[in-house]
Amino acid sequence: MSMTRGKVRMQTPPLARWAAGAALALVLTLFSLTAHGETRWLTEYSAALAAAEETGRPVLTVFTGSDWCQHCRTLERNVFETETFRTWAEDRVVLLMIDLPQQGISLDERKARSRICLKYGVRSFPSVVLVAPDGTAITTQSGYHGQEAETWVAALETRLP
Repeated sequence: MSMTRGKVRMQTPPLARWAAGAALALVLTLFSLTAHGETRWLTEYSAALAAAEETGRPVLTVFTGSDWCQHCRTLERNVFETETFRTWAEDRVVLLMIDLPQQGISLDERKARSRICLKYGVRSFPSVVLVAPDGTAITTQSGYHGQEAETWVAALETRLP
């Protein structure tokens, strides 16, 4: 407690400041989740790797251009928004969407997302990279050819570790 012009002011203990900071970090992480249909996708690479490390599951990383890539939107509609995909993904993978729209993100965010594309050799959209918890690529798939959700998921299932 300290006095300021006759008023009593309480000082926040260090542990309380730390707890408040941790709570804020948790809230910000939860807000980084984006709903696509009913499926929850992480949008931060580091958060996805942390979740993969914690769960032992690989990260299904989707590289998309949400406001310009027609095939990306078709893949989302035909596969990611289906009950087949949601059920399959629920206890098999951590979901990460790296979106590079033409508009609506800061230059710093565009650079950060572009670095992830370069790390995994992504040169076309949509691309899907299955990433191990240690950050190494397991398998890569470029493009979308109109497969039904069942076919797309079955093909990916054969590549899971």
